[in-house]
Amino acid sequence: MSARLTVVFDEPELYRRLKVQAAQEGIPMKSIIQAAVAEYLERAGAGDAAPAEARPLDWERWDQFQAELDAIADEPGSEDASDIKHQLYGQPRRELSPQGWRYVAEEEAEYDAR
Repeated sequence: MSARLTVVFDEPELYRRLKVQAAQEGIPMKSIIQAAVAEYLERAGAGDAAPAEARPLDWERWDQFQAELDAIADEPGSEDASDIKHQLYGQPRRELSPQGWRYVAEEEAEYDAR
């Protein structure tokens, strides 16, 4: 199976050096990146450790978190952080439901399982 990844180099000089090295060796840049990642993971021991066990949800902390979010939403002049479509696309604001933070920023649509 093949997977894609976009790599953004913050340092143009590093990208230039990679490109030059790949040209000198006559190999694709992805081969160098793939080998470097494999070496890094081998040194870090990634994949050797047993997966961490899932922790049970702390319902008391969850309720505290909900209360904090509700308090923020109730503050006068506070922006609705869940109103993504208004923030990104300038669509008109929709009123929050009584659940406040549980509001989903998508329109309702029928499910078509074709």
